[in-house]
Amino acid sequence: MHGLHPDSTECGPPSREEMTVAVYGMQGGCKPFLEHARLSHLSERGARLDGIEHHPVPGDIVGVEYKRCQATARIVWVCERGSLGTEIGVQLLSSEPCPWQQDLGEAGCPALA
Repeated sequence: MHGLHPDSTECGPPSREEMTVAVYGMQGGCKPFLEHARLSHLSERGARLDGIEHHPVPGDIVGVEYKRCQATARIVWVCERGSLGTEIGVQLLSSEPCPWQQDLGEAGCPALA
């Protein structure tokens, strides 16, 4: 595992409710990538993305798109999950609107279905 995982030193279990987000950027600063990941553990300032296939590094800047809303985020931690792909934690840049804001309930907690 690279970087700090917010919950523990182990990879967290997948969230019960999964949503898809597009993730895009420049791998290694020169090779563009675009892929879809499962979005979970939402907050107003970030989220966990599961199933990433490229090799991200903490500190990388990526774009995320959810329900046609785009934002820029910094990767704050990375956890390799073998055949399940990579799990990353992203923090939205302070000037960015939260693309999943409508899916958060009161006090920035995920809305319960």
